[in-house]
Amino acid sequence: AYYRNKWWVVDPGGPIYMGSGINGQTVLIHGPARVVVAKFSTWPVAWDLDYSVRTRTALVHLAEQVADGAGR
Repeated sequence: AYYRNKWWVVDPGGPIYMGSGINGQTVLIHGPARVVVAKFSTWPVAWDLDYSVRTRTALVHLAEQVADGAGR
C-alpha cells in the first residue's frame, strides 16, 4: 500500500483505495468488487499497526465476499 491524495492505495491495479482515521474509522473502495465499506470504530489506542493491517485485510476480504454473494 502507499499514500496518495489523502487515500491509501491498497492495490493500484484493482483499484482498491482506503481512507482511515487514527481510531480505526475506515472507508474502503474496492473497484473490482464494486463495493464500498464504511467502518465506524474507536480503538483503545490512537493508532496501532496491527489493528490497521487486520482491518485492511478483513475489509478487502469482506468486499470480495459481498461481491461473490451478489453473483459478480
